[in-house]
Parts: sequence; structure tokens; C-alpha cells
Amino acid sequence: MTNPLGRPGRLGPIIVAQTAAAAFSSFPSPFYHRIAAATGSPWTTTVLSVAHGTAAAAAMALLTRPALAARVTRLRPGRLIPILLLLDAAGAVPLILAPAPAGVGPLLLGRIITGVALGALTPLTTTALAPHRHGTVLATGAIFGGVGGGALVAGALAASGLPRAAVFGIGALGLLAAAAAGARQWPPDGQRPPAAGPHGDGIAEPVRPGAPAMPPRATGRGHTVIIGGAALAFTANGILGLFSSTLPGLVAERSGGSELVAGASAGLVLLAAGAARLGVTRVPAAAVRWAALAVALLGIVIFVAGLRTGTASVALTGGMLLGAAAGICYDTALALATGRRAQVRLIARVQYAGQLGLVLPVAVYPLVVPP
Repeated sequence: MTNPLGRPGRLGPIIVAQTAAAAFSSFPSPFYHRIAAATGSPWTTTVLSVAHGTAAAAAMALLTRPALAARVTRLRPGRLIPILLLLDAAGAVPLILAPAPAGVGPLLLGRIITGVALGALTPLTTTALAPHRHGTVLATGAIFGGVGGGALVAGALAASGLPRAAVFGIGALGLLAAAAAGARQWPPDGQRPPAAGPHGDGIAEPVRPGAPAMPPRATGRGHTVIIGGAALAFTANGILGLFSSTLPGLVAERSGGSELVAGASAGLVLLAAGAARLGVTRVPAAAVRWAALAVALLGIVIFVAGLRTGTASVALTGGMLLGAAAGICYDTALALATGRRAQVRLIARVQYAGQLGLVLPVAVYPLVVPP
């Protein structure tokens, strides 16, 4: 397969864009338990998390429409990535302005804006990476590694004494830097871009040059594969969604309650998800998937034991095992969605199901687990 992005180094701005957007999406995670305490309701965390996840899912749902997916491709989606990063940075403004310790209204607005930006950006970056060797692994690493790294960085900054607004401001600067890198990768029309894709934008086309704009309908087997991928993505993100919203506060509360522990709870689990598949790229996929199932079961046992004893290190160990299994599960879902051709609408369909996994379990959690 030819490399539509030119030299391997051209993948850098795409990976940086996805990592930066994913990282900023988890910047509020270390503060959720403080916000919930300030409002006196555990539903505050749920509302903020679900709003962000629902906004991202809505953006992904739009990209599952064949006509819109074809239009995005003709508009050179690589050029859209810096714009979406700027939209993400704009969403940081109400987050920065929200009065501490609560400020739920501005936080909610910011989470919705950043959710839309992340939801639109993720299928585009994944489509760009998927045609390359280990492309879905790179996408999984950028998505989950970014979320985990963002939670860790935000938790560390908060623990250093920086106010919440300053932490969000630093995250916004990271988004602007990533947008600038993307703008250099895809110059304005009239200038020759450095990559060698079909349109010179560095993004693989969902259809061959000269083929109809509308992709052919999927076969019955194709539908089954996509449904299987969607189910895997939903399961993986269901685990990770809880660890990026509700569970970090629970671990922090059981072990003394600090932003650093909360940030580590979210960050280490998501980093494990991003790194797991990267570390076993030479192992046969079937063996990796069976091992992931065993690791997930072990992770559940260790995590519950850590919560019961109030030992953060034990809970984090179990969470990291669960995160590793979820990362492999998500990569499997992307691999099923891409097959031999990366199509924006099919990837968006699987990632839309995954995004629902970030929303529904978080919304149900307060109903089934007493405060």
C-alpha cells in the first residue's frame, strides 16, 4: 500500500493533533470530585462528562452519513484538523472563566464545545493513520495516551498549587501549538503542501480517484463486522469512560482525596490503554486478544480489592490492567472498521458507538451505585 501521507515523518502532526485534543478532553478529570463536593451532588460529574461525550457522539454521528463523509473528503479533511483544534481551544475559554470551585454553567458550555471538536477530529485523524502499518495502533495510542497524559499533567499542575483556570489555560496553549503544527503541514490553497496524498492533504481518500463519490453499500458480512467493531468499541470506552470521570474521584476519596491521586487514577489507566497495543505489535493479534480477556478479569479483582481496602496503589494497578485490556479491545474495533480501506464514515460509525460507551455507563453509574 502506498503511503498517502508521504514520508513516515509526515504522520507527526496528525498524531500530535489527536494527542493534544484527547489530552485536553481529560484536563477537568482531576477536578471533578472537587466540583461535585462544591455543588453537593454526585450528578455534577455525570452531567459534565455526559455533556462532553454526547457532543462528541453527535459530531461523529454526522460523519457517519455517506454524503457528508464524501463532502468532508472533497474539502480535504487534513485542512480541517487545525480548524477543529482552534475550535477546541475556543471551548477552553469558558472553562478558564468558570469561577472555582464550581462554576458548572461555564464548565458545561466549555465541555460541549470541546466535545464537538474532539468528536469531529477523531475520525479524521484515525482515517489518516489507518492505512499505514500499525495505523490503528497509532490511533489508539494517540487517543488513549493523550487522555491519560492529559489527566496526569492536569493533576500534577493542580497539585503544584496552580489554580484551575491556569491549568486549563496551559491546556489551551497546547491546542494552539498543535494547530500551528497542523497549519504548517497543510498550507492554505495556492501553496503546494508537503505531503503526497491524492489531494496533497495527507488524508487517505475513502474512495479511489475516479470512483463514485458515494461509497458502495456494505455487504451483509460487512455490516456484521462493523456491528462487532462497534460493540467492542462501546465496551472498551465504557470501562475507560468510568475511569476518566467517576472512578478517579472514588479512588481519591477512599485513599485521602487529592487532585494528584484523582489525576493519576484517570491518567495511568488511560496511558495503559494507549500503550498496551503499542507494546505487543509483534505478537499475533489473536494471542493478544485472549491475553487481554484474562488481564481484564484480573484487573477487576485487583481494582475492587483496592477500593475495599482504601489502597490507592492496589486500585491503580487493577485499573491499569483494565485499561490495557480496553486499549487492545478498542484497537481491535478499529482494525475491524478499517479492513483494507480507511473510510471516514465507517470509522466514525465504530467510534460513535465507542463514544456512547463513554456516555451511557457514566450516566447509569449514579443510578446503580449509591453515593
